[in-house]
Amino acid sequence: MKTPAHWRGYLTMSPQTTIFDLQAELCLAMGHSVRQQIVHLLHEGPKRVNAIAEELDIRQA
Repeated sequence: MKTPAHWRGYLTMSPQTTIFDLQAELCLAMGHSVRQQIVHLLHEGPKRVNAIAEELDIRQA
């Protein structure tokens, strides 16, 4: 299976990479509650960064 162009550089897959490795990477990436809240908001549709920051009462980094 060919890796989509927009994924190249984001995932480093090798024959030794297991589903557990991928799950561990995902857990690290989503390990903060604010990130999970952002994903939840984006599930509703696209939003501008300033709208997300305002809705979650956080400042932009």
